[in-house]
Amino acid sequence: MKVLQPALPLTGGCSCGAIRYEIAAFPLLLYTCNCTDCQTASGSAFALNMPVATKAFRILQGSPKAWRRPSPSGVNVASWFCDACGARLYGEREGRPETLNLR
Repeated sequence: MKVLQPALPLTGGCSCGAIRYEIAAFPLLLYTCNCTDCQTASGSAFALNMPVATKAFRILQGSPKAWRRPSPSGVNVASWFCDACGARLYGEREGRPETLNLR
Protein backbone atom coordinates (compact mmCIF):
# COMPACT_ATOMS: atom_id res chain seq x y z
CA MET A 1 0.00 0.00 0.00
CA LYS A 2 1.39 3.37 -1.01
CA VAL A 3 1.25 6.12 1.61
CA LEU A 4 0.48 9.56 0.23
CA GLN A 5 2.19 12.53 1.79
CA PRO A 6 0.99 16.11 1.47
CA ALA A 7 2.95 18.46 -0.75
CA LEU A 8 5.41 20.82 0.88
CA PRO A 9 5.34 23.56 1.95
CA LEU A 10 2.43 23.19 4.37
CA THR A 11 0.66 26.39 5.37
CA GLY A 12 -1.37 27.45 8.37
CA GLY A 13 -2.31 30.42 10.47
CA CYS A 14 -4.59 31.90 13.07
CA SER A 15 -8.38 31.80 13.16
CA CYS A 16 -8.91 35.30 11.77
CA GLY A 17 -6.28 35.05 9.00
CA ALA A 18 -4.08 37.91 10.23
CA ILE A 19 -1.11 35.55 10.73
CA ARG A 20 -0.06 33.03 8.07
CA TYR A 21 2.93 30.70 8.18
CA GLU A 22 4.48 27.84 6.26
CA ILE A 23 6.66 24.87 7.05
CA ALA A 24 9.03 23.60 4.39
CA ALA A 25 9.78 20.24 6.04
CA PHE A 26 7.54 17.56 7.48
CA PRO A 27 6.80 17.75 11.23
CA LEU A 28 9.04 15.67 13.45
CA LEU A 29 6.13 14.34 15.55
CA LEU A 30 2.56 14.99 16.64
CA TYR A 31 1.68 14.50 20.30
CA THR A 32 -0.78 15.49 22.97
CA CYS A 33 0.34 17.10 26.19
CA ASN A 34 -1.88 16.93 29.24
CA CYS A 35 0.18 18.99 31.69
CA THR A 36 -1.82 21.55 33.63
CA ASP A 37 -0.21 24.44 31.71
CA CYS A 38 -1.41 23.01 28.37
CA GLN A 39 -4.84 22.24 29.85
CA THR A 40 -5.19 25.83 31.05
CA ALA A 41 -3.94 27.37 27.80
CA SER A 42 -6.15 25.18 25.59
CA GLY A 43 -9.25 25.10 27.81
CA SER A 44 -9.26 21.33 27.25
CA ALA A 45 -7.86 18.14 28.75
CA PHE A 46 -4.84 18.39 26.46
CA ALA A 47 -3.09 20.42 23.77
CA LEU A 48 -1.86 19.14 20.41
CA ASN A 49 1.79 19.94 19.70
CA MET A 50 3.69 19.39 16.48
CA PRO A 51 7.45 19.94 16.67
CA VAL A 52 9.00 21.29 13.47
CA ALA A 53 12.52 22.35 12.57
CA THR A 54 12.94 26.07 13.26
CA LYS A 55 14.83 26.54 9.99
CA ALA A 56 11.83 25.09 8.08
CA PHE A 57 9.32 27.53 9.67
CA ARG A 58 8.54 30.96 8.22
CA ILE A 59 5.96 33.66 8.98
CA LEU A 60 4.36 34.74 5.69
CA GLN A 61 1.99 37.43 6.94
CA GLY A 62 1.49 39.38 10.13
CA SER A 63 3.50 39.77 13.31
CA PRO A 64 2.70 37.39 16.15
CA LYS A 65 3.02 38.56 19.75
CA ALA A 66 4.54 36.51 22.55
CA TRP A 67 4.14 36.00 26.24
CA ARG A 68 7.07 34.56 28.15
CA ARG A 69 7.24 32.65 31.38
CA PRO A 70 9.17 29.87 33.10
CA SER A 71 7.81 26.36 32.58
CA PRO A 72 7.01 24.14 35.59
CA SER A 73 10.57 22.75 35.26
CA GLY A 74 12.03 26.29 35.29
CA VAL A 75 12.92 26.53 31.59
CA ASN A 76 11.97 29.81 29.88
CA VAL A 77 9.32 29.40 27.19
CA ALA A 78 7.66 31.80 24.74
CA SER A 79 4.13 31.23 23.48
CA TRP A 80 3.36 33.08 20.25
CA PHE A 81 -0.19 34.15 19.40
CA CYS A 82 -2.24 36.39 17.11
CA ASP A 83 -2.79 39.84 18.61
CA ALA A 84 -6.12 40.18 16.77
CA CYS A 85 -7.93 36.90 17.56
CA GLY A 86 -5.78 35.49 20.38
CA ALA A 87 -5.18 32.13 18.66
CA ARG A 88 -2.08 30.31 19.93
CA LEU A 89 0.30 29.62 17.06
CA TYR A 90 3.54 28.11 18.29
CA GLY A 91 5.88 27.88 21.23
CA GLU A 92 9.64 28.10 21.70
CA ARG A 93 11.67 26.66 24.55
CA GLU A 94 15.03 27.93 25.84
CA GLY A 95 17.75 25.39 25.13
CA ARG A 96 15.98 23.97 22.05
CA PRO A 97 16.64 26.53 19.30
CA GLU A 98 16.51 23.85 16.56
CA THR A 99 12.77 23.16 17.01
CA LEU A 100 9.52 24.93 17.81
CA ASN A 101 6.10 23.49 18.60
CA LEU A 102 3.18 24.38 16.36
CA ARG A 103 -0.11 24.33 18.24
